Amino acid sequence: MNAARRDPAYFSCFLQPVLLFIFLFFCTSFFSQNQQIEYDAKEVQAATKFRMKPALLVEALTKNKSSDKEKFDAIFAWVATTIRYDYRVYYSSSGTPMPKLERILKYKHGVCLDYAYLMDTLCSIADIRSYSVYGYSKAETFDLNDSLFADNHAWNAVRLDGEWYLYDVTWASGKTDIQFKPFGKWLKKKIENWPVKTKKIVFKNKFKCPGKCPPEYFEKVPKKFEYTYTKYKHKWLLNLLLHIPLKYALRYNHSLDSSFYLCDPRIFFITHYPDNPVWTLLPGKTIRDFSSDSAYYYLSENTYKDQNVQGTVCPACDETIGYEPLKKNEDLLEKSFASNPKNRFMTFECEFNIAALRFAEADFATDSATKIKFVDTTLTFLKKGNTSLEKSRLYSGTDFSLQKKKNAKKLRMLADDNKGHRLYSDRMIQKTSSRINDWRKLEKNIHIALNKYTYQLKFLSELKTNLKTAKENNPELEKELREKMETCDLALDSLNKGIADVKNKLEDELPIFKDSIWKKLDDYYLFLEPFKQKLSQRYAFKDDYKKEIVDLKKQIEKNKVSFVHQLDSGIFNTTEKIIALFSELSDKVKERSALNKTKFDLLSKLVKNNSEPPILLESLKNQQIVENIDIACWLYSKRYTTFLAGKGLSALHSHLHVLKDMLQVEYWQEGRRFRFVNKELERRLYQEKGIVNNNKRVNTDRQRKVKEYKRKYLKSLKEEARKNKIALKQKNN
Repeated sequence: MNAARRDPAYFSCFLQPVLLFIFLFFCTSFFSQNQQIEYDAKEVQAATKFRMKPALLVEALTKNKSSDKEKFDAIFAWVATTIRYDYRVYYSSSGTPMPKLERILKYKHGVCLDYAYLMDTLCSIADIRSYSVYGYSKAETFDLNDSLFADNHAWNAVRLDGEWYLYDVTWASGKTDIQFKPFGKWLKKKIENWPVKTKKIVFKNKFKCPGKCPPEYFEKVPKKFEYTYTKYKHKWLLNLLLHIPLKYALRYNHSLDSSFYLCDPRIFFITHYPDNPVWTLLPGKTIRDFSSDSAYYYLSENTYKDQNVQGTVCPACDETIGYEPLKKNEDLLEKSFASNPKNRFMTFECEFNIAALRFAEADFATDSATKIKFVDTTLTFLKKGNTSLEKSRLYSGTDFSLQKKKNAKKLRMLADDNKGHRLYSDRMIQKTSSRINDWRKLEKNIHIALNKYTYQLKFLSELKTNLKTAKENNPELEKELREKMETCDLALDSLNKGIADVKNKLEDELPIFKDSIWKKLDDYYLFLEPFKQKLSQRYAFKDDYKKEIVDLKKQIEKNKVSFVHQLDSGIFNTTEKIIALFSELSDKVKERSALNKTKFDLLSKLVKNNSEPPILLESLKNQQIVENIDIACWLYSKRYTTFLAGKGLSALHSHLHVLKDMLQVEYWQEGRRFRFVNKELERRLYQEKGIVNNNKRVNTDRQRKVKEYKRKYLKSLKEEARKNKIALKQKNN
């Protein structure tokens, strides 16, 4: 009866992360040759009919091939293209049974142990030395600097022309991705391609000239302004569909992938670390180096495509494969425990195997003392195995607890980030809302001012200039009035210059401000692009620890600072500036109106004092009418631009809510990932407990049998001694 082998989630090992980095490795001269797999697909496929007879299968695969590499390529290609990963066994709570060649070849299914064992067997028939290596692979829940509590994978090393190479035929046989189930795929596609409608809004210039305005005021004013935007149809239904809890599943794509065929050890090390560090083919590498290697986040397809590989001469590897089974297990026990004391399952396996080998020696021993010694050694290692299994159970619980806490932390990280983003969005919305209210007040004030100027025109037109004059001039009164007139003229000159300056500033600022508001709508969607990319990465099962998300978060924080600066300087501050200019213009015009009234009164007194002719009073009246018409017409010409700026602020305010909707969808998606990972973690814990319990039953049963064997053997020795004693006594008598 064999102990079950732990064989966990190798599916994540088919990761296809994202770009860069590995080119640094190629700067050295350690590797010089680009190894490519070479095989004839038809020959490989034709050999399948011999699969139940391994010798004939190997003969068919290696026919007319002279070099070890050609033979190895054909065997590798056949195993990778013929054997599929067996998820039924992978999900089994009793663990993976020891590999059996007949079962693998018959059903053409297997897990990593089966792949590795099959490669060793077929290569051995072809007189090629392939060696199974057990160790750690980075699963889909792995993150940088995670603690590793148990090995979870098996791969191979092969010696070709006296040099060692690493390869992983399990990963080469196909990729597995976490995907939506069929309904989820359909719904996701529907959501991504949700119908939108494009709507064109036309703002016509309804602010007509009152009739007295010269046409030059309105020559540059556009007749209409068009704005096109898109929005989702039936958005209420879309929001409802987004709430549906979509389910994930593993999808296996069975096809030959040469990424893990004769690998560069330094690239292979990024995702694989053996229990016995000698099989890294990289002296000095530790499991700490493996778990903290950030290159894991920079892998890309080009990383594997461009890797240059040359065989490695490894005397320690040659020595290891030459060990007898007992020595091999003792060496692995020592090396694996020294490498990672947390991996007590490998410790148990070695102890269980050593116990089995010692018991076999005991069974063949003829000397009773030697036999008992080997039996006691067997019991000692079986007892140690029970202790290791208990430790393994404890570490499995610790691993589950750490992973679950980490998974919850990822969800909290997103919640905290999105809370900050929502506050950011709320601040922008609040500021925009405040500016909209201020702008509406401005538009209202402009409307009031125009009504006021219309009333003033009516008032001025009704002023009488045919006044009665005095018979004699009063010199003292004339002098006083002229001094006041001079002061009034100086003040009016200054005001007119100030009014002209303010109008010129508004002529420059207002159109630019209006255009910048509408441009900010486009800039806002550029600002949202990293959020969209982040949401897309969430659908690809990436979390806040993955580099793609980390980089996007950095970009978002940078964009937030830039965008809020643009809004502050280009919109919010400019809004205040323009409102202040209009307010300043209003104050100056009011002050000018008051001075004009004062000047008219002074001139009227001069006319009455017979100091000035009445025609000057009529001329002043006409001048003030022109000034009133000028400011009224100028305001009329700016009403449409002001109106468009206000509409732009309202549109911006409406669009700013899109970010909050996007954050909500992202949180829903992260919640789906969170629940899936938790479910997977619980399944693994249940599986690992089942494996430990199963192995404990096997180990306990073996202990019982060995104890029974020892008891019977000791009893037989006593019986034999008793018989010998009786025989001796009879002989003496």
